[in-house]
Amino acid sequence: MELDKFIDEFLKQLDKKNLVVFTGAGLSTASGIKDFRGEHGLYKENINAETILSHSFFVKHPKEFYEFFKNNLINENIKPNKAHLLITELEEKGYVNSVITQNIDGLDINAGTKNVIELHGNAERFYCSKCNKKHELKKVYEIIKKDLIPMCECGGIIRPDVVLYEEPLDNYNLIHSMEEIKKAKTLLVMGSSLLVNPAASLVHDFIVDMRFDKNKKIFIVNKGQTAYDGFVKEAKYDGDVIEFAKALSKKLQYEVIW
Repeated sequence: MELDKFIDEFLKQLDKKNLVVFTGAGLSTASGIKDFRGEHGLYKENINAETILSHSFFVKHPKEFYEFFKNNLINENIKPNKAHLLITELEEKGYVNSVITQNIDGLDINAGTKNVIELHGNAERFYCSKCNKKHELKKVYEIIKKDLIPMCECGGIIRPDVVLYEEPLDNYNLIHSMEEIKKAKTLLVMGSSLLVNPAASLVHDFIVDMRFDKNKKIFIVNKGQTAYDGFVKEAKYDGDVIEFAKALSKKLQYEVIW
């Protein structure tokens, strides 16, 4: 769908409020963060990336894990982009109920959005794998940059608060997401191909609910195909999330963030 028509359709639904935004890697790459599965993503650069980011690898090879983490997952100078800021603005205006994100960069929260469900955790938070004590980001970064393994006073290895391969999603976050999806009248997907489960299954649940509630509608903004394009023929913008954010801001006269 052309961008102007897509936004006009979205604005009709926006008036009903009860909007949930589901964000994926495309929102982060717009800020300059590498994705995992894209053409130039981490998995293409390092065929062992998925293994390195697994629970068992972290336990057996923490030094190598943190070397990869240091080189690929520390994003100190990355800032939220215009799409993040627009979502925050929509939340402040009372349109957005919550943001469900697959991203681990913390940019949604850094942009000022308050109700964010981080399905895969946050790489800017750390805790002890033994006693669960939380550890300050700055101090952990200083240790990692010296090629040392961050250790807790109790003797446990400090780990990032992210869901590694071989680990399940946090049950509370998953249930909370399901509840938000159930309540939503509108679901806006931004920057996700919807291929990674169980996160993408939340979108499937919303589409199923649409069959029984004609007031529910889904809109997808993503470069390239998604797993659910067949269900949203009249509500898909195959394009850049920043272009969408700029155009929507102009329509809503949210010029202040630009």
